[in-house]
Amino acid sequence: MATSFTTVLYNFSHFLSDAIFRFIIDFVIIIIIVIGLTIYYCFCGTEKNNDNEYKWIKNEWKLLRLLQKDVESVSKSDSEMDKEVYNFWQTEEPNQGMTARLKPTEEEWYKKSTKLERLSLNLEDTDKTSKSMSGTAIRGFKKEIDQLLGKKKTEARDIYKTLENLKSKIRKLQIRPIDDEHSADDGHKEGKDPIAHLVDDVKEVDELIPNVKREDRSFSAPPADVRAEIQKFKMHLALICAFLTDLQRFGLKTQTEKAWLEEANEIVSDKETINTLIKKTRNPQGMSLYLLLTRRAMNELRDEMKRINTGFDEFLKRKVRFGFQSIRPFIRRETEPSKSDSETPQWQASKLKTSDDGFHVESYVNKLKEYELKDSEKKILTDLCNKFNEVHGKFEEAKSIEGITSSTEERSKQMKKLTEDTEYYLKKYTKNSTDLGCICKLWRNPEKTLRKKLQQIDGALDILAKTTEAYSFEIGEEMRAVGLDDDIQEVVSKLKKSGQNTKHFVCIVGMKGIGKTTLAKNIYEHSDIVDHFPARAWVTLTDQKANDYDEVFKNLANKVSDSEPKLYFKKRYVIFLQNKRYLVVLDNFTAENKDVLKALREAFPAGTDGGRILLTTRDRCVAKEVDQSIELHHLRLRTKEESWRLFIQMVDDFGSATNDVKRLAEEIVGRCVGLPLQILQFGYLMSGKDVKDTKLSEWLKRINPPQKPWLDHIQGVGIPDRPDNWKKVFPFFNLFPGDCEIPARRLVALSVAMDDLKQLIDLNLIQPVEMNIKGNTKKYRLPSAIREFNFSENKRPENRLADLLDKKSDCFNDIHGNGTLSPTNQQTYKALISYLSFDTREGNIPGEDIGKFLQKGIASGCFQSLEVLDLEHVFRPQLPKTLGKLGHLMYLGLRWTYLEEIPPSIGNLVNLQTLDVKHTYVTTLPKSIWKLQKLERLYLNESHRTKFVSQPRSSSLKDLQILWGLFLDNASDIKNGLNKLNKLKKLGLAFELELSQQHELANWVKGLNSLESLRLRSVDENGDAQDLRLDNLSGLKNLSRLYLFGKLKIPSIKDLFPDTLSDLTLSASGLEDDPMPTLGKLNSLKSLCFYFDSYKGKRLVCQGFSQLQVLKLWNLKELEELKVEKEAMQKLRELEIRRCENLKVYTGFKHLTSLQELKLTKMSSNFTTDIEKKRLEIWYAHPPRITKSTGSPS
Repeated sequence: MATSFTTVLYNFSHFLSDAIFRFIIDFVIIIIIVIGLTIYYCFCGTEKNNDNEYKWIKNEWKLLRLLQKDVESVSKSDSEMDKEVYNFWQTEEPNQGMTARLKPTEEEWYKKSTKLERLSLNLEDTDKTSKSMSGTAIRGFKKEIDQLLGKKKTEARDIYKTLENLKSKIRKLQIRPIDDEHSADDGHKEGKDPIAHLVDDVKEVDELIPNVKREDRSFSAPPADVRAEIQKFKMHLALICAFLTDLQRFGLKTQTEKAWLEEANEIVSDKETINTLIKKTRNPQGMSLYLLLTRRAMNELRDEMKRINTGFDEFLKRKVRFGFQSIRPFIRRETEPSKSDSETPQWQASKLKTSDDGFHVESYVNKLKEYELKDSEKKILTDLCNKFNEVHGKFEEAKSIEGITSSTEERSKQMKKLTEDTEYYLKKYTKNSTDLGCICKLWRNPEKTLRKKLQQIDGALDILAKTTEAYSFEIGEEMRAVGLDDDIQEVVSKLKKSGQNTKHFVCIVGMKGIGKTTLAKNIYEHSDIVDHFPARAWVTLTDQKANDYDEVFKNLANKVSDSEPKLYFKKRYVIFLQNKRYLVVLDNFTAENKDVLKALREAFPAGTDGGRILLTTRDRCVAKEVDQSIELHHLRLRTKEESWRLFIQMVDDFGSATNDVKRLAEEIVGRCVGLPLQILQFGYLMSGKDVKDTKLSEWLKRINPPQKPWLDHIQGVGIPDRPDNWKKVFPFFNLFPGDCEIPARRLVALSVAMDDLKQLIDLNLIQPVEMNIKGNTKKYRLPSAIREFNFSENKRPENRLADLLDKKSDCFNDIHGNGTLSPTNQQTYKALISYLSFDTREGNIPGEDIGKFLQKGIASGCFQSLEVLDLEHVFRPQLPKTLGKLGHLMYLGLRWTYLEEIPPSIGNLVNLQTLDVKHTYVTTLPKSIWKLQKLERLYLNESHRTKFVSQPRSSSLKDLQILWGLFLDNASDIKNGLNKLNKLKKLGLAFELELSQQHELANWVKGLNSLESLRLRSVDENGDAQDLRLDNLSGLKNLSRLYLFGKLKIPSIKDLFPDTLSDLTLSASGLEDDPMPTLGKLNSLKSLCFYFDSYKGKRLVCQGFSQLQVLKLWNLKELEELKVEKEAMQKLRELEIRRCENLKVYTGFKHLTSLQELKLTKMSSNFTTDIEKKRLEIWYAHPPRITKSTGSPS
């Protein structure tokens, strides 16, 4: 027994010692393995970490270096443009390079970035790897870049915006700008579209990765950690694919954007590795082998997915860190693309949580919050719901940008999936918490599972938020082509026109720098033209050699047709194009290109519904030589208002300039006489300066617009032969001071024909300074260079005298001296036809001088042939009592003279046709006024209540066509002569009559069938509004302009106005029902103004208004909501909202697709701030310029 026990003990001790020995040996081996693995992973991990950091640095440096190159490139273009513009304007103090246009913080950031140049020595060598650099050096470089970008990303973002802004300005200044927007798409020209290639790669990788379910407990399903990484990867692929699809529509705009996308290509480029790993997970060969190999393959796949997901995270961060944006261009449209019309106010749009398919995020999130959870899980769910709302709010803003459809749909799809997944996991948690027993709960731990799933969804929301920011598009705010809207519409209409009388050629004609190429480009890219002409081609003839027909022809043939190049031979191409619609633009057509065009006419045949050729040229005569039937479209100089808007586009923050700077800048813009290139050049000069600098005024006083463009225009191809109207019209302009804005009525008084003025406008020889809503010119201006040239050729017309206060003039002493008239000049005065005075000095001397001169002349038998006496702006001229002796006088202009009375002898001026005493203090017209049987135009001063005396029976103003500014306070005046004035075309009345007394007035007005313009003001003794009676005016078929001041005592305005009305102003009308549905049916209405208390309602709904261009809403105190219906006011250009203090809700502003300027004056800060913030969301195509003022409305 003892022996057996000893044996057992021995065996046991032997076994124990052997086990201990083996354990020690195994332990030592394990220690050695652990130490070896530690050393291995330390070295390999460090090397791998160095590789990752090196790759990060290279990607960062690539974008940083491209940003620097972009700054350098723009700086070079800016310096060249600086030199060109300053030399052309012959002024000093040029801008000091592009950095002078950067803000101080931007410039400081840029200079810091250039100090990292030493990185280029190590990183721009593509053959180098991280092994050639120490880990310390790599970490040092990374720290420097991280410090530069991580803390200063706002400066990088601002620099990109500054560069885009400056590029736009430089392009505007180029006579024929090179469209460099697609410079990053070089590969596309060779048939290698980089975006399309990346889209294909992404789709190919996406097809390799299997779709995974929310939960899959099958034997072959991937583990949860692998499934989570795959889901992230699939989400990244779906979002970038949608973004790339949108990006394909607009193309790559910069090399920086192209380099950034190359990184995405690197991330998904290793398709073979992914494919191999996927195959490994699908090839089990027996249970044990499957468990061993498949799990390993799953881990490898997980690591690969994790690597790619990390790469995508860095990819997204990089774009946000650098701050550059994908740019989408403006889209010009006549009508808005079809969209669902939301009733939600746009300024509250961010509160709406609705996706395109009717999926309501807000309601879904509220539903999720109702689930009963423990406190810890409840907090996680609450935070998650808040994040849902936050992320959805971000991409709701991005969604408002029209045209970004794929990204919008994919984000909505992903958001919907995440909310559904969340609800699924919450339902499952609720079910498990109720149904499972204690042991199963301990085993499955539903709380932990739920927390893990909610954290995964939280991570997915992070991806959505990051991609929404990184994959966003910014509208490229190219400066608007000011003043070209009517031209665009007219030429587009001509090109689309079909029928037997259709012109095959349309030619845009104008002087250098007037905007011919800009107009042609807007037409070429117009949505109606793109839709109408499937084939289009643009050729700049300055890029072609003279008479190089084949080259031009091949270029056009390749662009117009997708057929093989061999088809460019003329005869075959004629057959090919015979029934096709195509548009060919030949930019900068000159005499050297006549033979080219003749050859092209044979190749591009004219057809009733076929092709059109659009030319731009300075030489109208050459275009006519090529084809007598060519349709010319003359491009005019810009008006004063349009010129100022052009200038403002070029100068940032000009609103903060001093009043002196604003005044001087306005004068210089005026001296540019509406020539866009000069205006933009001046704006460019100002754009590099501090508009708040007090020294700027001194610099502005020293510069003048160059005269060379005008001299070239006169002497060059623009006007090879002096037109007949040159000699007929220009001498009359010499009667006026230089740089004077000349009212059309003063030229008409001098017998200048309006048709002749129109022809000179078409020839760009005079500027239409001011135009009314119907397109008629109200004021003209003659460029200084043309005036000087004209004065040397054609002096003032004979028998015309203008007092310009020139002491060298022969007549100066006669007018301003105290002696008798010069005997030599008396003969001239006797034959004098017109006399104009421009003695606008203050005080009584000008009026006394005029009075003495006229009195001496009449007494000496002079002025007997005088037809025009124009004393406008002369302070109180002392008209002699013998004025009635001027028997041939036809025009007496006394506007702005502040004259107090008219001599009774005026009744002897039997040939007088125009009497203008507007803006004077004349309160009563002499009774003799009724003797003026030939009087056609009578302008009075409404504000001083100028009145008629009763009409004598023997007299009548039977030919009167214009009666403006008359005041009535007695209804009997209508019966006593006014009702006999039945030829009136313009009538302006102010009256203080009781409502019952206005019956005769209303009857008289509605019977004036020739009436074109009507102004009625019903006032009390203080000038305030009182009741206004108005009968139906729909029978006045010629009425186009109507101004009403007074409380309308009518139940409805329905059928009140004629359809011919183009300009309507209502003030103090007190309307209670919304007038917009009725007024919107006036198909000719172009201008609509609601002034103080014209509408008492709370809501205006705009519908119709097919031709409306201007809408003004002033002092509508009760107005709370303004709604624009779909397709309403498609041509509205200007919207002014002034002192509507209760207006809070605006809806449908996105439908105002043609709006150019939105003026907000004395509006609530919340309204103004909100509409500025959502400007790009509301107007996705052409955002209008928003001007705001806190000043009191005038």
